[in-house]
Amino acid sequence: MRAAGICQLLCLLGVLTSVPTGGHADFVSTPSEAEREAFASTLLEWRVGAAAGDPEAQWQLGNTYAVGIWVSRDNDEAYRWYRLAAEQGQADAQYAVGMGYAAGLVGLRNDSEAARWVSLAADQGHLGAQVMLAEWYTSGQRIPRNYPEAYRLYQAIAESGHWFGEYQLAQIYAEGRGVPQDHAKAARWYRAAAEQGIPDAQLALAELYANGQGVPRDGQESLHWFRRAARQNHALAQARLGAIYEQGIDVPANLILAYKWTALAARHPAIDACEILVWLESRLRPEELVQAKVMVAQFEPDWEI
Repeated sequence: MRAAGICQLLCLLGVLTSVPTGGHADFVSTPSEAEREAFASTLLEWRVGAAAGDPEAQWQLGNTYAVGIWVSRDNDEAYRWYRLAAEQGQADAQYAVGMGYAAGLVGLRNDSEAARWVSLAADQGHLGAQVMLAEWYTSGQRIPRNYPEAYRLYQAIAESGHWFGEYQLAQIYAEGRGVPQDHAKAARWYRAAAEQGIPDAQLALAELYANGQGVPRDGQESLHWFRRAARQNHALAQARLGAIYEQGIDVPANLILAYKWTALAARHPAIDACEILVWLESRLRPEELVQAKVMVAQFEPDWEI
């Protein structure tokens, strides 16, 4: 095993929190005697359980060796316990082993073994495994591209209520990727993700309402979703709001707000708004330009997630 490889993998998988540490402070301070005794007792239970073949104990013991909190880090020992747990069907361990093969952290990179173990975890409903496998099927990375399988996985994730599956399923319907294009279904799933605060979904839903695709055209509903995305510092939504206020689309024209949102969008490297900002400055009275610049300076994102 590469040095610290399993620990890096755990960070990737987001499973470090499954090892009890008594809080973030334990990473930077000396544990108390009571904490040491409590963890020693838990560790003993895991050792006994793992030796007896309990896959959950094997998984937790693998985490403990991988992280090296209050025990010496041992990547080989961590992987040994992960593999034993995975072979007994423990989904987290199957995902960890699969991602280890994908990243080359368990010897040489092995795409077929990565796909096999991640698929086993995905079949048990493991969210991370389902997402990864769907991405591989979509991109053709590590396994042959298979849009129907990607669709099946994203649908399962979406129906579980997770925003990532909802957004990806909306994208599939919007683009007609492996299924007939269907803007109404795209709107349904964009809304589901948008209501969970996902700015990309809010922007996409706003565009559908603005253009009347899959939903009746509704300028006010479109503005609602543009504003929610823009307030989360989404550059394209900010640029669209700037254009809406400058042109007076579904709202009275307001060059102060047009300047505000355009200037905020221009903070992002991907947005080139120099010419429109110069034009807006030429149209604003000095006191209006000051007001607009103050609004830009005082803007703070209103994160929903």
